[in-house]
Amino acid sequence: MRSDMPDRVGAKPDPAPSHQVPEPGRAATDRRRLLGRTARSPLAWRIAFAGVVTRLRAEPFSALLAEQDRWFLWLPVAMAAGVIIYFALPAEPMPVALWLGFAALAGAAWRVRQAILALCGLSFAAAVLLGAALASTQAHRAHAPAIHDRSAPVFVTGIVRDSDARDARGLRYRILVDEITGMAPERTPHTVTVTRRGGDAAVPIGHRVRLRAILLPPPDAAAPGGFDYARRAYLERIGGTGFALGTPEDLGPAKALSVGLRIAVWLDAVRSAVEGRIRTALPGREGGIAAALIVGKRGGIPEASREALRAAGLAHILAISGLHMALVAGSVFLGARLLLAAIPGLALRWPIRKIAALAGLFAACCYLGLSGASVSAQRAFIMAAVMFVAMLLDRPAITLRNVAIAAIVIIVVTPSAVMEAGFQMSFAATVALVAVFEELRLRRMRRSAADRVPRSTFGGVGLWFGIIVLTALVGSLATAPYAAFHFNRVAPYSVLGNVLAMPTVSFLVMPAGVVSGLALPFGLEAYPLRAMALGIGLVHASAEWVASLPAAHATVAARPPGVLLLVTLALYWAALWRRRWRYWGAVAALAGAVVLAGLHRGPDAYIDRDGAMAAVRNVDGELVFAALRRSGFVVDTWLRRSGDARREEDESLKDIRCKAPPCRAQATTASGAILTIALQMKDEPVAAVCAGADIVLLRGWQWRAARAEPACTDATLISRTQMLRRGAMAVYMPASADEPLEIVGARDDRKGRTWHQP
Repeated sequence: MRSDMPDRVGAKPDPAPSHQVPEPGRAATDRRRLLGRTARSPLAWRIAFAGVVTRLRAEPFSALLAEQDRWFLWLPVAMAAGVIIYFALPAEPMPVALWLGFAALAGAAWRVRQAILALCGLSFAAAVLLGAALASTQAHRAHAPAIHDRSAPVFVTGIVRDSDARDARGLRYRILVDEITGMAPERTPHTVTVTRRGGDAAVPIGHRVRLRAILLPPPDAAAPGGFDYARRAYLERIGGTGFALGTPEDLGPAKALSVGLRIAVWLDAVRSAVEGRIRTALPGREGGIAAALIVGKRGGIPEASREALRAAGLAHILAISGLHMALVAGSVFLGARLLLAAIPGLALRWPIRKIAALAGLFAACCYLGLSGASVSAQRAFIMAAVMFVAMLLDRPAITLRNVAIAAIVIIVVTPSAVMEAGFQMSFAATVALVAVFEELRLRRMRRSAADRVPRSTFGGVGLWFGIIVLTALVGSLATAPYAAFHFNRVAPYSVLGNVLAMPTVSFLVMPAGVVSGLALPFGLEAYPLRAMALGIGLVHASAEWVASLPAAHATVAARPPGVLLLVTLALYWAALWRRRWRYWGAVAALAGAVVLAGLHRGPDAYIDRDGAMAAVRNVDGELVFAALRRSGFVVDTWLRRSGDARREEDESLKDIRCKAPPCRAQATTASGAILTIALQMKDEPVAAVCAGADIVLLRGWQWRAARAEPACTDATLISRTQMLRRGAMAVYMPASADEPLEIVGARDDRKGRTWHQP
């Protein structure tokens, strides 16, 4: 009889204790599973991995094998990394080379599929190249002519593709161009955006329009490292921006429209009609916010309300995103399921959960079209669709795998979305929330039934409140680094603001909005809209109170992209793995981010892209401005990126325009040296503008005259040509007096890229 058999029939062998030493040969087995059978591998393979096989122990292999179900979650991370690498390259790669490299790595991964470690490494590298190839293909397909310099007044004729109320004073049209006077067809942009100031009625989408406008190239970043609108415009085939002179002339509906444009025209008519009904039932601020939540039109929201919501960490409720899609589709799903469950004949014979999932998916489709199908709404719809399809296939609905599938779909369809703040914040919050609640669910499952204590009514209420607080805390912490990086703003009381407002949004505002949408065809929308207005009033009151707290409007100085990359690595490393090593990796990445942020030194001065404005940061961290022409957007961008807490409308910034020579921005910088930037005014002699200046911004084409002027020998001259070539600039003071000033241009890293317009 074998010694390891039980003593009595039917008895089971005792389970091995948790501290039992693994059986002999387990390490070799793990190595074979990860590295493959080296005896059957080529010589190069054996040489490459001989050191790995002999040095590594079994524990890392066992831990990696134990996490096999999480490997797929890193696929969208690798693809997103490839997109980021593509947009960060100093020169444009060949799309064919990227696709061939992806094919070669994918083939190599398939060839060594028996060696799990090699398969993982090659698959990750192939996914990185796939992301880069997708981004490169999108960039090359988007190529279209663009305007290179400010135009004289011209007549633009085309079809209105979209119109957006920028504020109470004007509209911005996106026009598919048919003709621009004085411009050859091969140089005519595919699309331009034109802003019209005034109270004119909007030209409907799908109508042909003719207007007189001044066109300019799509603007670059207002500061190096800032948001580059020119890249987004290139990818959207927008070849020019400008402003209208006079009222646009409506030439009537266009006759030949594409299928997509016809659908857009119909949806816009529906959205405009719904907005009109909403604003009739709810005039004022509540009606503007309700229209933003239901149809995505935010032009009627006062700026004061926007600022209060931003300070309270509630600005996300104004953008159609995953929250709105989940509340709308979830409300329809829950309502349909409860209704079907109330009918015993249906509940016993039909899969009511799947029928309710179809109803939720249909509601998500309708809400996508009704809200305007913005990029964030498309992203939210894809995630909701994946969730409902998982229900139809009897799979878990809310899992990290479904989030990964949604991310892969978005990256394949629109790779450049990875570079947008909305994509990053949306998936950061979703991944963090799903990971946290997955961990809580696993811990609850580990507890035996005897350890579970029945909840009382108060316990259920406390659990519900705790979930709200935890959701607000996790979501705020996950998105705060991205808000600080992209917008240079953080909401210190965002958790408090979300705890106070989100129950009202979730259980009153959005459900009332869903009911009003269902009641709209019957003319009964006024009653649910009143309930919605009550909830909006409560949310706005809580936002105003939170915004009135001390230091509610916090500004964070710009940090290098490496800080955000390390924070992102820490977040996903902690969320996608399950074993304890996730904490060590996350802590190491966060420590690196803190060190990199501490070593970063911000610019000492800024120069506008057309040389019409400059600012020097003084020892107190405030900017001292001088301008020939004021741009509110540029002023606001510089203030936020330098960590200056003032706003663009601050009283101290109202008189920054120079009325007479000399026009200079001068301050003592953090290094203790005085930096002076001189802006040449009209008819001002070169010798006068150079006297005592460290940097001189020349007006017009006076480079040779300034070089020959003795007063300019000690100054750094920046000509009109350099401004056009390098864009907005940041100035860094040298560490010693013997070193020159360091000037970095926003276009310095764009040479040779597809979206770079020379």
